[in-house]
Amino acid sequence: MRGAMIADVSRPVLVDLFCGPGGGAVGYRNAGFDVIGVDHKAQPNYPFPALRADWRVGLSWLAPLADAFHASPPCQKWSRQAGATGLEYPDLIADVRAALAATGKPFVIENVEGAPLENAVTLCGTQFGLNVRRHRCFETSPVVFGLLPPCWCGGRVANGELVGQRFGTETRGRTQPPHRRESERRDALQVPWVSAREARHVIPPAYTEWIGKLLLPLTTGQQALALA
Repeated sequence: MRGAMIADVSRPVLVDLFCGPGGGAVGYRNAGFDVIGVDHKAQPNYPFPALRADWRVGLSWLAPLADAFHASPPCQKWSRQAGATGLEYPDLIADVRAALAATGKPFVIENVEGAPLENAVTLCGTQFGLNVRRHRCFETSPVVFGLLPPCWCGGRVANGELVGQRFGTETRGRTQPPHRRESERRDALQVPWVSAREARHVIPPAYTEWIGKLLLPLTTGQQALALA
C-alpha cells in the first residue's frame, strides 16, 4: 500500500479498480468520496492511496471498507485498433460486474464505446465545457444518471482530440495531423499531474465528478479508514 491517509468519517469510501493514473479518482474525490486505488501495475502518479494487486485481490481486501466501487477493465478488446493488431485481449467486464454485484454495494464500470456494458451512458468532454472530444461509457448499479446536454462531436471522435483541431493542415496534398503540445491535452482534460502517455487514455475528472455526485446519496458512508 502506497501513501497514508486517515479518512474523514463523514466521507464515504470508493474503491477504484484498474485505477491507472487517477483521472476518475480525482472526479470522485471532488464529488465527496475518499478514494483508494487498485492496479496490478505501479501507478506513481496516482494521487491517493493505492494498492498494487490484481483486481480480485484488491476487491477481496478492500470490500469491507468500501461504500462504492469504480472499475475500468482493460478496453483494448473493443478499441478501434483491436482488429488491426490481430492480438487477443481479455474480456473482464462480465466477471467484474458479477464480482461487484456480489458486494451488494453501488458500483460503476467504465469502458470505451462498443464494450458490452449494460444501460450505459456515453459522456464526452464537450458536455462539460472541456476543450476535448473523448467518449467514455459508464454503467452504474443502480442506474443513477441525470440529465446532461448532448455532446456536439457530430459522431467524429478521436482519442483525446482537441476541439477545433480535427483536420490539421494541408501539406503536399495530404492532411497532416494537427500539431499540439502534450501539455495542451493535459490542460484540456484537466489532468495536469499525469504523464503525456497517460493523458492519451485517462478519464477526465469531470465525468466521474458528475457520476459521483449522483452516486453519493446511495452510499452509507461513515467508514473510518486508516492506511499506511
